Amino acid sequence: MAVPFNTMEGWQALPEVTDTFQNAEKSLFTALRSDDKVVSQGPYKGFVGKDTMIPGATNHMAVDVKNADGSVDKRDYDVYVPVGYDGKKPLSVLFVLHGVTGGNGKGLMEGETGMDAIADAKQKAGDGFMVVYPVAKTSDVPYSGGLAKVQDWNSPGAGLSDTNPKYDDVDYFKAMVNALKNNDSVKVDAERLYLSGFSSGGEFSRHLRARIPQTFAGIASVHGTRLGTEANALPGDYAADISFLSNYDEMLPATGGRGLMTIPLSRIADSKPHDQIKQAAADNGCFGPPTVTRQGNFTITEYSGSRCNGYPVKEFFYAGDWRAGKLGAIIGRGPSGPAQHAWDGPGAGGWPIMGDKNRSVNTSQMIVDELFKYKRQQEGQLYQRKF
Repeated sequence: MAVPFNTMEGWQALPEVTDTFQNAEKSLFTALRSDDKVVSQGPYKGFVGKDTMIPGATNHMAVDVKNADGSVDKRDYDVYVPVGYDGKKPLSVLFVLHGVTGGNGKGLMEGETGMDAIADAKQKAGDGFMVVYPVAKTSDVPYSGGLAKVQDWNSPGAGLSDTNPKYDDVDYFKAMVNALKNNDSVKVDAERLYLSGFSSGGEFSRHLRARIPQTFAGIASVHGTRLGTEANALPGDYAADISFLSNYDEMLPATGGRGLMTIPLSRIADSKPHDQIKQAAADNGCFGPPTVTRQGNFTITEYSGSRCNGYPVKEFFYAGDWRAGKLGAIIGRGPSGPAQHAWDGPGAGGWPIMGDKNRSVNTSQMIVDELFKYKRQQEGQLYQRKF
C-alpha cells in the first residue's frame, strides 16, 4: 500500500500543490503502485508510487544491473522531469555524465550544469526534455588503505582510471534506457536520446554511443578526451557530435598527455583531446576537410551535416589570454577568462586555479541548441536497435 502523507491516498495526499499543477500533473498519480519511492524536491515531496516520476522534481531512481559474472547490482540514478509535463507528449532524454570524482558524483552535475532550468524552459516552449544523471561506482584508490576514493566510469577500453573486470557500465546504461522506455509515468521519444559528459564522462559518452548502437542521436563532450582504446561506432551508425576544449585546461591538456592532478591516473598518459573530432568524423563518414571559423573566443572546427551523412561534427575550442587564467584565478579574475577544467556556464561549482568556470559561456544551452535538432536516422539504417 502506498505510504500517504495523511489519511488520503494518491494525488490528493500530495501537499501544497499550486494551481498551476492542479490538472496535468495530478493525473500521473491516480494509480500509485504498491511500493514507494522518495523524491526530495519540487512541489511534490515525500513518498509516491514505485518508479513514478514527478514533474519539477529530482526523482531518485534505481535499476537492477546484471553483471557478466551473473551477479546483480542495484544502481542509482536521478531523473529530472520538467515542470508542466502532463505525460502525453514523448520527451527527449539527455544523459549527463560526471567526471572522475572522489565519491561525490551523485547530485554533482545537477548544480554544475543548470540543465534542469533549461529543461523547464524548453517544456514551457513546447519541446521539453528529461535529464538523467547517472552515478558511477566508487572504489578505493590502490595502496591508499581505503582512505582515498575514486569514482569513474568503467568498461573495457574506456574510463580514465584502471578498469575493473567485474562489471561493465555499458550494462548500467542499457538498463537505464530500458527502464525509462518502460516507465508508465513518462513517455520517451526513443529517436531523441542524447549523451553528454564532463571530463571522463565525455570520453565515456562516445564509448557508450558505439557500444549501444542505433540508440543515441547526439553526443557532447565537455573538456573530455580520447585514449584510443574506446569502442568505435559501427558503419552507418551516425550521431551529431560536439566537443568543448580550451587552451587552459591543466587537467586534460588539449595538447595531450597528463595534466596537474591527473598524474596518478596512468591511462591519461594516452590522452588526446583533439582526437575526439577526428574519430567522430570517421564514425559519421565525413568527407573533405573541416571548416574553421572564429566566433568570439571560440575557434570552431566543423564538418557540416551535408558532408557527414546528415550528422555534423564540431569542436568548440576556447582560446583565451593566459594572463586571465591561472594567475587571474589566484588574484580574482573576471568571469570571462579562458575556460579551465570545468563545465562553463552560470551553474554552480567550479574550483580555483584549475577548475575555474567561464560564466560568460553557457555550455548547457549550447549542447541543447546543437544536439536537439537531430533525431536517429529513420531510413536506410544498417543495424537494428538492440534493445
